[in-house]
Amino acid sequence: MQRKKKKKKIKIFTMILIVIGIYSFFTLAEQQREIKDLRIQKSDYLEEIRQVEIEIISTSNSLGNAKSNEYIEKMAREKLRMIHSDEIIFIDIGKTEN
Repeated sequence: MQRKKKKKKIKIFTMILIVIGIYSFFTLAEQQREIKDLRIQKSDYLEEIRQVEIEIISTSNSLGNAKSNEYIEKMAREKLRMIHSDEIIFIDIGKTEN
């Protein structure tokens, strides 16, 4: 009789250990997947930060040049299509603008 109780206790203990082991395995697997996703997300954010820093440097350089006469003339020619009074504009009719 005691042998049966002892075997039953061992079986219950073994089943509990198996359940805990399976739960631990799936929990660890899920955590590893989340860690991998977070590392990818981190690298994406770092790349985005790097791009924004480059844009900031470019913008600050442009802002520094904005006070020079050469820069003002260049922007007036490119953006506003302005010309000097002694210049002539030739328009290519066959060329399509994008």
